[in-house]
Amino acid sequence: MAHVDPDIAIAAMTRLWRNFGNEVSSPLVRSWRIMCEALNAAGQPKSVGWTALAMPTGIGKTQFAALYCALIPNPQITLNNLKLGDLHPGVLFVTRFTEEANRFVEQVNQHAGRKVAAAYHSDASTTLADATRFPILAITHRACELYQSEDTIATDEGTIWEHLTGWLQSRRAKIIIDETPNFAACVQLNSNWLAQTLGALKYLTDANRTQYSALESLLASITHPETTNRSRRLRTDEIEDIHEIDTRRMREALSAADNYALAVECGPTKTSLRAVVQKTLSAIEAIQSNGWAWISYRNKIAQLNSATLHPSLRDGSGIILDATAAVYPGYGLLSPPANVIAAPANVRNYDNVKLYVARGHKAGKGYMADHVEKLWPQYREAIEAALPNAERILVCLHKIAREKVDVTALPRVSLAHYGEIDGRNDWDTHEAVALLGLPYLDGATPANIAQALLGAQTTEWLQTPATRHTKEYDDVLATLHRGHMAASAIQAIHRVRMRRAIDSAGRCKPTSVFLLLPNGTDGDAVLSAVVSSLPGARMIGWQVEFAKRKKRTVPTTEALLELFTNARPDVYTKAQVQSASGISSASLDRFIKRIQCPSSAERLNLDALGVSYYPQRGQGAEAYFVKA
Repeated sequence: MAHVDPDIAIAAMTRLWRNFGNEVSSPLVRSWRIMCEALNAAGQPKSVGWTALAMPTGIGKTQFAALYCALIPNPQITLNNLKLGDLHPGVLFVTRFTEEANRFVEQVNQHAGRKVAAAYHSDASTTLADATRFPILAITHRACELYQSEDTIATDEGTIWEHLTGWLQSRRAKIIIDETPNFAACVQLNSNWLAQTLGALKYLTDANRTQYSALESLLASITHPETTNRSRRLRTDEIEDIHEIDTRRMREALSAADNYALAVECGPTKTSLRAVVQKTLSAIEAIQSNGWAWISYRNKIAQLNSATLHPSLRDGSGIILDATAAVYPGYGLLSPPANVIAAPANVRNYDNVKLYVARGHKAGKGYMADHVEKLWPQYREAIEAALPNAERILVCLHKIAREKVDVTALPRVSLAHYGEIDGRNDWDTHEAVALLGLPYLDGATPANIAQALLGAQTTEWLQTPATRHTKEYDDVLATLHRGHMAASAIQAIHRVRMRRAIDSAGRCKPTSVFLLLPNGTDGDAVLSAVVSSLPGARMIGWQVEFAKRKKRTVPTTEALLELFTNARPDVYTKAQVQSASGISSASLDRFIKRIQCPSSAERLNLDALGVSYYPQRGQGAEAYFVKA
């Protein structure tokens, strides 16, 4: 199999990097060598499983991949080359968006000096027949999942996926996935949709009502009035009911019915249930295909859940370019576990980054959606107070909260939401980024992802955290959830100009990052991951005094913060602080214990006020606080 000489690739990348006006360092060169060696190893006969290159933004991962593809030798097909296996391996490059696929193809062809790459998607000129003729083919994440999952027939000669992966009477040897893939395709079907589907179809004119008995039995079972409302694995009889549901005949009945027959009263208007029925039948078919399901309950409404692992991750192999791979535990739960390769030390340096952190805040989607209109002016004021020079700010929120924020009159502010931001470079000239809210997963999704990775689990596993100890994780569901939030936060933060290195030390231009985080393990996990992704960044306590969670320590904390806010710069003994604040000795000791943690809300607030604590040193000495 033809491969690329690392020295040639590094020399070419060095020229390209300097043409961009960038500096080249030894750690950067080592990063490129690691990437080249990993790309060469991918697709070899003995290669098994996935390799995730956890390289930071700003080192040219995608550009290096394009250059590598352009440099792969493409020998003529001769009997000798066929015998030796010395032929182009064939590459499938998978990226999030069609524009990125087009851009990658342009880069490859420009570096190669000829057309060796093509993109295949709905807006591309490349036909399915043409796709097999190009040694380098780029598609989207969605296409990668869709065409493997559906086994869509293309021609008499095979499926679309077989055409996309076909190369030289065999298969493309190297698959490169740019950015984190969707690890699992999750199914969620609540009992309301089941009831609506049953009502819409069973009572149609000329309906054969006996064909809905399995659906009725399933609905009755999962909504039984004596249910405990605790998550559980579906029983064998319930799985049998699901397999007995004839979705093909139901789709025929749905197709024959007009919208009027499927309409239900919705206030002064009527709404068709056609879309609900279609989604319900698709979910049932997915559960039938997966062969297992479990039930969760939310507000006493039953929900069927199932999941399947991304088709490529089940038994494929290749390279994943993911800067957040080191913080997402899903890679380690693959079988075999992915080989996560970190970047060399000192390839990036973020000492020009100020990380403003406020702890103790509500960050969930529901709270933000309900209160963002009232809170946004205050959030904006707190951010702008730290940015007096009209710096441009990217603000990342939940989608539903973003829709309620108006920045028409604020040209310095750009809005984005979780789910659309990963991997994009639209804001790479912005001087600041603020995360207002965290992308919490719903209660069922971590369990779906875990079971897609580990296989279907028992009712005890679903109900008891102590039974979910997996590898080094005490509770694999909590770990997956926090890993998702941490990876999403890091992706969002690195959309602004810190992603670009400006010197040989890997520094970026001065950049400000604002985080509103909750207290507790969720906030700790996100903050720890963010700090790890920004070596050298300076963390600063950020005073934002609204929208905080109520917590048992509020009276003590508020009393001490008020004391130090109004105090003049000086030294204050522990006894003086206790007396002036009016709190008990035990409360002050608990507060002091909390400020030993650098990421605690109390410590960050004291840092923001310029207050430091010095414990007792030596016999007779007294602990004291200093306000600078």
